[in-house]
Amino acid sequence: MSTQLDLAVYELFANKADLLPLWLRLRAAIEALGPDVRIEIRERYAEFDRVGEEFVIAEPTSRRRMEVGLHNPGIASAEALVMVVIVAIVMVLYAQLQRRTAGWLR
Repeated sequence: MSTQLDLAVYELFANKADLLPLWLRLRAAIEALGPDVRIEIRERYAEFDRVGEEFVIAEPTSRRRMEVGLHNPGIASAEALVMVVIVAIVMVLYAQLQRRTAGWLR
C-alpha cells in the first residue's frame, strides 16, 4: 500500500525516472542521520528537516538533473552531512557510468 509520501515522490519524479536511483540513495543516506529527520514534498522539491529546521532540499530540475541545497541550522557535523550527500551522488553516477559503458570494452 502506498503512502501519501510515496505518491508525492512519484509525482515529483514523473517523467524523471533517470533520477530516481539517485533520489533513493540520497534519501536513504540523509534519513540514516537519525530518527528525527523528516521529509516533506513541496510543489517542486523535497525538503528534509530536523527539529523543524530545513537542512537539505532536493529538486529534480530536468529529466537528468537534480539540484541539492544544503543548509546547516545547527547540525553538529555539517561536514559529515556533505560527505554523505557527495558519496551518495558519486555512487549513483558511477553505477550509471558502468551501465552506459558496459559494452564498450567487449
